[in-house]
Amino acid sequence: MSSRIEVPEQHDSIASRDPLVDLEVAAEQALWRALLKGILIAVPLMIAFWVLMVAVAVGVNDADWAAWLGMAAGIGVLAGVFFGAWAGFVSKSHTLDEIDVVAGRARFEAMSAPQRESGE
Repeated sequence: MSSRIEVPEQHDSIASRDPLVDLEVAAEQALWRALLKGILIAVPLMIAFWVLMVAVAVGVNDADWAAWLGMAAGIGVLAGVFFGAWAGFVSKSHTLDEIDVVAGRARFEAMSAPQRESGE
């Protein structure tokens, strides 16, 4: 037993071995980009929506607007993150499904190839 630590070789990409892995990685990166875009679009919209809704609900009845609008902005951020991520995922989920179908076909063909060669 040695006290030396061996550092494994660094690979440029973990996906460089299999083209299906490359497709999956590209689809996951596109999904993350869609999630971020959805969140960046939805957060300001939901903040404006909730601030407007609380302002209409409170009206001129209460003088403590800072608390009401702060609460509305916080709820708007939460709603924007939720709905933005949901919209981003829904917009790209078909890509992940298509890659699963391609991978399933490739696995099926790889499993059935030895049977065809042996004549079964």
